Amino acid sequence: MERSTRYLHLDDGEVVSMTSLRQWEVYAGLLEGLPTRERNDATLARLVADSERSLGYPPYLVTPTQTPIAYAGKYPFGDPARLPRIACVARLQSGPRGRRDEEDYTELTVIWFQEEFAFPMSEDAARAIRGIDWARQAWGFSH
Repeated sequence: MERSTRYLHLDDGEVVSMTSLRQWEVYAGLLEGLPTRERNDATLARLVADSERSLGYPPYLVTPTQTPIAYAGKYPFGDPARLPRIACVARLQSGPRGRRDEEDYTELTVIWFQEEFAFPMSEDAARAIRGIDWARQAWGFSH
């Protein structure tokens, strides 16, 4: 991804501005036991629902890879698997010079996961974000 952390150039030609970025360790509160696919899926669903509830539009989730965790025998609480270590939620906007002339600006919240705190953004996340169809995914707003 470009060296600038504020402006992102999408594959469709749109240039978007990152207006906020929140990050945290996904398993910071897990005191014992292993993460499972079931718990991870619930975490993803809750994160998407919370974002939609607070912003009023659905976010774009870059679906993370869940890496299996080796466990001898059958784990009693589900299928052990882990998400990348850091959850990232960014608000992206395209201003009045964006491709949607009928709106003052467009906005999209993007959720992704990576192993380290950004920046830099992981190449997998950068590739997924560059590939977003902004005209289809972003939400338009007028003042």
